[in-house]
Amino acid sequence: LLFLVMVLAWNLNVLRLCVLLDGQVNNLGYWKIMRIYMATEFVSKTTPMGVGAPAAAVSLLAPHGVKPISCLVIFGVSACMDAIVLVCLIGFFAVGELTMTMGANLVTGVSFISAFMLTAIACTALLLYHHKLFFYLLLRMPGFSLIGKKGKKNVGKLIVSLHRTLKRISELALWRLFLSWSACLLYWGVCLSTLYLCIWMLGGGVSWLESSFIQTIAMGVGHLLMVPGGAGGAEVSGTLLLEPKLGATTAAAAIMLWRFLMLYLYLVVGGVSLLSLGVGAISYGKEKRANL
Repeated sequence: LLFLVMVLAWNLNVLRLCVLLDGQVNNLGYWKIMRIYMATEFVSKTTPMGVGAPAAAVSLLAPHGVKPISCLVIFGVSACMDAIVLVCLIGFFAVGELTMTMGANLVTGVSFISAFMLTAIACTALLLYHHKLFFYLLLRMPGFSLIGKKGKKNVGKLIVSLHRTLKRISELALWRLFLSWSACLLYWGVCLSTLYLCIWMLGGGVSWLESSFIQTIAMGVGHLLMVPGGAGGAEVSGTLLLEPKLGATTAAAAIMLWRFLMLYLYLVVGGVSLLSLGVGAISYGKEKRANL
């Protein structure tokens, strides 16, 4: 059951990717896109805060006709959609006073993460609607004053390219935008049900709202520590929040089962996907050289 839930979550994210790509890929089937997605997730889980994922996506999609700038923007738009959902969830939890169960350190960490996501959302909106103002503000930031005229010109060209690509995505057909947002919301609905299902399978009695709150906070703390995959931070914070409701043993078991789904299963499936893509690329290169 849990594996099927994860497969559903993966397919929802791949659906969102396909919608945002809008036919940019050449001769790329659904199964190949799924393997590219899982390989990118593998890189994301093995680098601090997932910083290696954009480079992995660019390198894996570029051979299929997707421009690097388009790949980066699509990745950024997808991350921005996730940030909007998470900020709304954290705001809902705060209004519902669920955050009162957290300690001062966790509240500070969640506030910092929320502020970071809100800044990313604001920068994306500024880049879309007022890219010239974005460029002006960027040049006023510390460090950019040291860039020469040629460097500033290159940065300006990059911002214009990002703006045009972002605008093209925002002008997709309404049904595509609706489908991408539906896939995003369904993904998070499924994703935030994983801890609840783990607790349910172990005989626990925590509500879906409480489990989704604990899962959101645990994921946030894991990212805040800047450790690959959030290893350590997510487990400790999740267990601390869940222990008063289930007891130490059941809470630890539920968190470890959840982490297997959200981290180690990604590493296994993503690693195999990355390996298969590498082998396929080597075989294709050999065939191409043999035909020359």
